[in-house]
Amino acid sequence: MQTRTLVPLLLALVVLCVPAGTASARVVPTPVTAKDPAGDVRIYQKATGLTRAQRVSVDLRRVTITPRSRSVRFTVRIKAVPRRMPVDQMVFLALAPASGSNPTGRGEVGFSPQKPRLSYAALDSDGTGTAWESCDPMRLKVRRGAGELRLDVPLRCLPVGEVRVKVTSLTGYFRSDAARPWSRDRLRFPAPVVLREAS
Repeated sequence: MQTRTLVPLLLALVVLCVPAGTASARVVPTPVTAKDPAGDVRIYQKATGLTRAQRVSVDLRRVTITPRSRSVRFTVRIKAVPRRMPVDQMVFLALAPASGSNPTGRGEVGFSPQKPRLSYAALDSDGTGTAWESCDPMRLKVRRGAGELRLDVPLRCLPVGEVRVKVTSLTGYFRSDAARPWSRDRLRFPAPVVLREAS
C-alpha cells in the first residue's frame, strides 16, 4: 500500500497545536481530502463468483470530509458504481482516538450504494462499549456516473476531539455476518482530524 497524501480542497486549513509526540490535527472548518492511488485493490482469489471488473469497482480514489452546521459530510469516490451488482459495494470509516490525544469515544460509519437506505453511524461515546449513540438508518446519496457516495452524519454520532480516520472499501454483503469479502481497498488520513470539537 502506498503512502497517502492529504490534499486540501481550499487554500488554507486550520492546524491545531498539539503536544509533542503527536501529529498536527486538522480541524474541519474547511474540507480536507485524502487521495488513494488507483489499482491497489486486494483481490481474494478463493472467493469466486465476481468478475475482476466487479471486484476492482471498489478501488478508492479519494475521501473528503466536509463540515456542516450540524453534521459532517463524508464523500467517498470509488472507481465505479455498476447498475447491476450481484453483491454489495461497502464502505466503512473507522474513527479511532489519535495517539497522545484525549478524544471522547470512537466511532464507525458504514454505507453501501446498493443499500443506500441502510447507512449508519455508531459512536461508542466513552470508549468502553457500554454507552452508544446511534444514527441508524440514514440515507446515502449516490452519484453513479461519478462513482461518488455521500453521507451526512449528525455531530452527535461522531467522536469529540482528535481521531484517526481509516477508510475500507469491500465487495461483500452489507450489514450481514458473511465473513469473506471478494476484494478490499484501504485508505488512511495521514494526520488526525477533529470532526467535532468539545462544546
